[in-house]
Amino acid sequence: MGSSIENERNDRLTPQSAFQLLGHEIRIEILWALWTAPDHTATFSTLREEVRIDDNGRLNYHRDQLTGHFIEPAADNEGYTLQQAGLNVIRAIHAGTFTDRSKLESESIDGTCPDCRSQLRFRYVDGMTNVFCPDCEQLWDEYAFPPGGLPNWDETDLAVAGDVWGRHELSLAQQGMCPACGSQMSAALVSGSDEYFGHPLHVRYECNRCEFHPRASLGEAVLGHPAVVSLFHDHGTDIRSVPRWQLSFCFDDDYIEVTSQNPLRGRVFVPCGDEVLDLSLDTTGEVVKTRYVPTDRINH
Repeated sequence: MGSSIENERNDRLTPQSAFQLLGHEIRIEILWALWTAPDHTATFSTLREEVRIDDNGRLNYHRDQLTGHFIEPAADNEGYTLQQAGLNVIRAIHAGTFTDRSKLESESIDGTCPDCRSQLRFRYVDGMTNVFCPDCEQLWDEYAFPPGGLPNWDETDLAVAGDVWGRHELSLAQQGMCPACGSQMSAALVSGSDEYFGHPLHVRYECNRCEFHPRASLGEAVLGHPAVVSLFHDHGTDIRSVPRWQLSFCFDDDYIEVTSQNPLRGRVFVPCGDEVLDLSLDTTGEVVKTRYVPTDRINH
């Protein structure tokens, strides 16, 4: 099995070659024509009509450049169909990641700043969703969100959509899978208030291939833990539907405690109703112990 995977890797295009193959408008038009065709499959004559090229030799040349990596002959040999790489190119166009530069001015959202208790605001700038405090200028949350999706959301729903998107990426990272390239990720507990939105402790996830390194506060790191989900469920709340900026333990350092410096370990207190759940995390940010503690355990 290992040798088979290695052979496929040896046959793959270099990044430079892949972008060179896509570096002609006719080839993008061919991909788009296949995308819009039924089952993403079209005959040569249909491609010629859609791309509007009278020169068969010219169309053949550009089609051949794409064949084997972005498109392939259809199963019945009647035309061509998109390969997964071709689909990903079209989806990147729809996402607007490389083409759009959208900006949404800030608006108030339902949440308060952990530092100064001012009402939080949301904005979208250069592909990033931001939750921040307009008074103390503290940035509390930031995640990439595809600009192509903006027209489908109103301003209020976009803030929530950005939260869902960020939590999905975090969930993949916590399972050891890079949400950017699909490679393996490592995780480590990190200290230092200058590292991540002023938190004394946070978890850093690191991809061993593309170096994508999302981060999470201790509160964010335990959002999907069964004990936390169960706690909120028992109090009639689906925590998956509550934006992170409304969950004080995600950003307020009063809910965080360093329990060991060497090795570095920490804990986070999660309140809900009249109960407080204490979760201890090891050096990789994994929850290793849970227990309920008195409500006065939190430094409020």
